[in-house]
Formats: sequence, structure tokens, C-alpha cells
Amino acid sequence: MKNNASLVSWLVFLFFIQNLTGQNEKLQFSGYLKNMQTWSWLEDADLFLNDGFFHNRLILKWSPDSLLSFDAEIRNRLFYGETVKYFPGYADLLDQDNGLWDGSFITAKSKNLLLSTQIDRLWLNWQHGRWDLRLGRQRINWGIATTWNPNDLFNAYNFLDFDYEERPGSDALRVRFKTDTLGSLELAYSPGKNRESHIGAMRYRTNLRGYDLQILAGRYHDQWTLGLGWAGNLKEAGFKGELAVFKPESIDSSATISLTAQVDHMFSGEWYVSGGFLYAGAASSDDFRPENLAAGGVGSPQGTSLQPYRLMPVRWSAVATVAKPITPILTGSMTTVWSPKRNLLLLMPTLAYNVRENWDLDLTGQLFFWELTDKPLSNHYDAVFLRLRWSF
Repeated sequence: MKNNASLVSWLVFLFFIQNLTGQNEKLQFSGYLKNMQTWSWLEDADLFLNDGFFHNRLILKWSPDSLLSFDAEIRNRLFYGETVKYFPGYADLLDQDNGLWDGSFITAKSKNLLLSTQIDRLWLNWQHGRWDLRLGRQRINWGIATTWNPNDLFNAYNFLDFDYEERPGSDALRVRFKTDTLGSLELAYSPGKNRESHIGAMRYRTNLRGYDLQILAGRYHDQWTLGLGWAGNLKEAGFKGELAVFKPESIDSSATISLTAQVDHMFSGEWYVSGGFLYAGAASSDDFRPENLAAGGVGSPQGTSLQPYRLMPVRWSAVATVAKPITPILTGSMTTVWSPKRNLLLLMPTLAYNVRENWDLDLTGQLFFWELTDKPLSNHYDAVFLRLRWSF
């Protein structure tokens, strides 16, 4: 009865919102519905899993006047398959929220089904002249580079989770002042549940000789941080990068560096090629756990996000991507990540097909190879994702 009541409440909510937005131009309602079918296997444990989930996002925006705007977004995921059936603790992992208030709920639960609801956006924005102020659960995106973002202090994420395009949100206050057409000064603060989880920083953005530049300084949990980011061109190629230095409070602790840079170029209007690297100074050979990187990918529970000073389980990583339209509605791409020190290799092929307007279908693979003490480079974990998306 509880599960049926939850589903009925959602249907009533959707009906109410659709009718309300149709009668009020100041309200906007949108979202999408996706289905992801996943097949994964762990070679070392001889384990094969057949899973899937429906992913629904509801977006409600309200602008009563030119100064104020409000945004509420809800993420619903209905999980089914062998992970739900054979891992009873999975519901507890999904029912976690790292914010000041608990916005994650297990709306419905049975032996074979699990419905997770998460409020990951809920903010009020005031904008007047050069001033912009936003309070609430929001996405504070300070990243510039494509794959890894050491400057993304508030919402660091795992790049393998390609199904979560919006990225996590933070409970924060953000104040921005536009210094000129291309520049701004921004202050943001996200209080944590304890002293070690506070995040507060300042960012200054400007444009210098064709390059977008940013400088940031602040405190990330129990560490002081300084950062630099840039985006521009090297002749006809795009060039982006980020640098961040993290220094713990302890005098005996040394500072660590996280640095990434990436170059990309479009050849003949068809072939897209990019390449870059990441240096994660805080990564250590003692905590080499590539399976944790995979576990924080598609469909991962809350709390599996990485840290901006350790975005990979190894210090040095290189990434290369090649993409090309095969037909006007079919695109193929291949991304390769390689970490030479521990011989970690990740292959991510993708086929994306535009079925029709507002309908998209894609097939993605994630193949993990790494080297163990007693065996050379070999395949340990693979996953294949088939996703259908309808936007409304």
C-alpha cells in the first residue's frame, strides 16, 4: 500500500504541475525520462550482473519578476535487477545525503524494485544590475577543463557517471559581482555538518589577451587551497587547464598539487580529437583501488564522489578522445584513459543515435584493465550501458 500511495502521489503531482504551468507564463516545467540497461561483469570474482533503472528528472522554474527566480529539481530513479535483488544494503547507500538537510528518500522498496528520490536543486536567486545572489541547493561549477576539474571545489564528480549530466549540488550561498563584460568576482560558502566539511572560496574571472582566466582561493574541508584555470586557443586548437594547490592545517603536512590540461581540435568539420593529462599529487600507490573509480560511475549512490585533489586513484593519467559523425543522426566516439605508473587502462567506446526529435539512444562501454602484483595488465571489470532518453 505504501508503494502504491507513493506512485499515485507522483502522478497527481505531475498532473497538477503540468496544468499549473500551462496557465501561468511565469512557471516553466520540463524534464526527461530515461531507461538505462546495464550489463557488468567482474572477472576476478566471476560475477555477472544484469541491472537497469528508469531515470526521471522533473524541473520546475518560477520567475515572479525580473529580480527573483526559483528553481526546484527532483531526480527519481527506479532500480531493478540483480544488484537490488542480491545486495540488500544498496538501499541504505542510495538513501544518503551529504548536504545540510536530507533531500534523499527511498520512496518505494520491494525485493526486486527500489525507487530513489533525490532533491538535488532547490534555490532562490536574486539578480539586480551587476549583482547576483543565490541561496540553496545549487550547482557551483568552477570547472573549466573537459575531463577532470581540480578547481571544482564544491561539486567534484566522477567523470565515468555520464548519465548524471547535471552533476551534484551543494547547499550554499553564492554572491557574484560582474566587474565588467567578461569579468566577475564570486564568493561562495557551503557549511558542512562538521568543521571538517566546510567549503568556502573566492573566485575572480577575467579575460586577458583572448584567454579566459580564473584565480581562486579558499578552504576545502580541512585544507587551504589556491587555484588557477584557463581557456583559450593554441593557434586553431582549444587549450584548457586547471591547477589547484591544497595545504592541510597541520604544519607537518605538505601541500599537494592537482593539475590538468587538455587540447582539442575539430578537423574538416567532422573529426573531433582531444588529448590531455591529470597529475593528482594526493594519490598514493598504497590506496590504488580502480574498482572504487568504477563503483562511482553510472547509477552510483550518493557519497561516491571523488575529491578535487584526488580525481584518479593514480598520480599520472592521460586521456584521448576521438569522435566523428557516421551519419547525420549517428555519432561514434572512443575515449581512452591510461595511467602508466600502475598500468591502468580504461576504454570507453560510444555510439549515439538520434531516433527523432526529443528521443535519443546510445550504447556505451567501459572496459577496465590494470596490473596486479602477481599478474600483468589484464581485464578485470567491464560494463555495457544501453540508454534511451525522452526529453519533454
